Amino acid sequence: MSKKNVQLVKIIKGATILAKVACAAIPVPFVGTIAAELLDVVSPMLESKLTEEDKAKVEEKINDSNKTISISPNSAEAYYTRGAAKLLLDQYEMAITDFDTAIRLKPDFANVYHLRGAAKFQLKQYEEALIDYDRAISLKPDFAYAYYNRGQTKYRLDRYEDAITDYNQAICIMPDLVEAYNDRGMIQYELMQYETAIADFDTAIRFNSNYFLVYYNRGTVHNELNQHEVAISV
Repeated sequence: MSKKNVQLVKIIKGATILAKVACAAIPVPFVGTIAAELLDVVSPMLESKLTEEDKAKVEEKINDSNKTISISPNSAEAYYTRGAAKLLLDQYEMAITDFDTAIRLKPDFANVYHLRGAAKFQLKQYEEALIDYDRAISLKPDFAYAYYNRGQTKYRLDRYEDAITDYNQAICIMPDLVEAYNDRGMIQYELMQYETAIADFDTAIRFNSNYFLVYYNRGTVHNELNQHEVAISV
């Protein structure tokens, strides 16, 4: 199972269909969740985008932040909010610039380090992203999302055991973090620990039965085990 694209084999009435879908091992949900909660918009899921209505809200937040910064140029929160908005609009380098300023004004701002790490991840600056996630966690040791995203980054760097450790910690802090179960299961799949992978996918589905990528991933593992009938049923 590739970390960028997953070749999914579904056995349907004896026919083999290859389907290419986006890999779940992308930290977009938590970029979206934290920034979206901050900006009061709907959080984008793995493969969806902001609605036009949400984009308008995000642009409005940028305008509001601009006004705040013009009045209070030392407001770390205003730079953080504007950076989060730009992050949701995929303006990663501009977001990092705002996060840099927020950190200069407030060096102990854990959420800023976290979102700056997410922006750097999107730019494939993985080692730099790790530094930011490390800092976010040092400032906020119970930061489940930061552990999760750091695990994602380590996964992208093929540091599987380290990634699993971070996923474990994220789940310990937030036991219903379904993406952590899914992505830990994907690593177990790559390590050929198939039963453990299925257990993680089962748990993810138990927490969120609408998380469709987990069904694909679980079906892929069942196919690997030649459990084709089971794969069809999932």
